[in-house]
Amino acid sequence: MKIALAILISMTLATPLAAQDETGSSVRRKSTWVLLGIGAASALTTHPADSYVESHIVGNTSANRIFAVGKWAGSTYVQIGAGVGLWVAGRYIVAPAIDESRTNRFSEIGFDLIRAQIVSQVVVHGMKYSIRRDRPTGECCAFPSGHAATAFALASVLERHLGYRASWPALVGATYVATSRLVDDRHFLSDVLMGAGVGTAAGWTVVGTRGRSGYALQPVPVKGGMMIAFTRVKDES
Repeated sequence: MKIALAILISMTLATPLAAQDETGSSVRRKSTWVLLGIGAASALTTHPADSYVESHIVGNTSANRIFAVGKWAGSTYVQIGAGVGLWVAGRYIVAPAIDESRTNRFSEIGFDLIRAQIVSQVVVHGMKYSIRRDRPTGECCAFPSGHAATAFALASVLERHLGYRASWPALVGATYVATSRLVDDRHFLSDVLMGAGVGTAAGWTVVGTRGRSGYALQPVPVKGGMMIAFTRVKDES
């Protein structure tokens, strides 16, 4: 019942997503609600296998050792810290070209990473405390996985900026972090899959806002005075 409720909550968070391809051309991509829907459907489909997966993955000494770093790597503090560090490096360490803005690829990626992590964690915690599904250990609140959301938010931001060929190591890392939450017995499989969907949707959404049209009030001189026009403008950032 709670998993089905999660699908409804996920759908209410949907907003259209537009993005750019690797050449900078505007293209129509999957919308946020589709990504959230995929995550929710995956969670619902795998929910019956939650106990089976937990019983076969928890308690393996080798797995505990291999995935020990996942808890740290997927924490919100580390992920946001990485975004802040990249933004600072782009703005204040990488020297801009003559007469060029300090905004560059590094600062843009860093800024989008920060925004994606904020969005993903707002959604995750809103769902956690609305659904209040217990963790495998009996504590609240498991659904969805915050670590999986942060890791996949990072991977999706890099994919949108760098293309899938350059971002596959981040996707592997996100899968590693998500798996570590199963090994640590902090989440069920369905928690992790929903977290991955939320994180991916958050990353695509914040990057997809670049280059989109907006509206502004603009003063226009007319005979005998001034008028205010409501005009459409294109974001060139």
